[in-house]
Amino acid sequence: MTMKIKSKFNIVFFSSLLLGVIVSLSLYVYPKISNKPGNSLTFIADIPPSEQKKIYYLIDTMANTGVFGLAFKQGSLKRVGKEISHIPPLEFLAVIFSDPYLSRCMLTIQRSSLKYNHFIEGMQKNMMIQHQSGALKERLPLFSRQVGINHSELSKRMHKSIRLATKKNDRRAFKPFIDYLIVITNQKKMG
Repeated sequence: MTMKIKSKFNIVFFSSLLLGVIVSLSLYVYPKISNKPGNSLTFIADIPPSEQKKIYYLIDTMANTGVFGLAFKQGSLKRVGKEISHIPPLEFLAVIFSDPYLSRCMLTIQRSSLKYNHFIEGMQKNMMIQHQSGALKERLPLFSRQVGINHSELSKRMHKSIRLATKKNDRRAFKPFIDYLIVITNQKKMG
């Protein structure tokens, strides 16, 4: 009887710990943005190499650290997330999907529903802020060029995600958009 109680306690304890790590990561890992779209012709040029390295660290850590291991890296992830919180979501994604290694890391993150769903939900709010300001429409062609993906196809998926987020308030509305980025960028880089 006491073994069952201890076992249930351990499951509840570790589940609570994991949830706490994921919730705290959502406050800092995903970029918070202003409503002002950037004016430069490329995304990567706008982001200093030191900040690109921080994005690399976040994605690499999420991909290569187990769910429980993320609890031990929570402090450094929060710190780094705060330092890059000003980077708009398309620019954040451009750094990821312009890099073959980070694009493969996203495949790994996608295989963990806890990590991936959290990533998707974290992007939704900031993508909608950018949409409402007009920045997504303005910057999507530049993003498409930066990551080497057909603008028309990417635009269709973006509009579908925006409709889902607007009409159904779906926290995972940008999943089809991110899924497409993962598939296309990994196909391109593999063959």
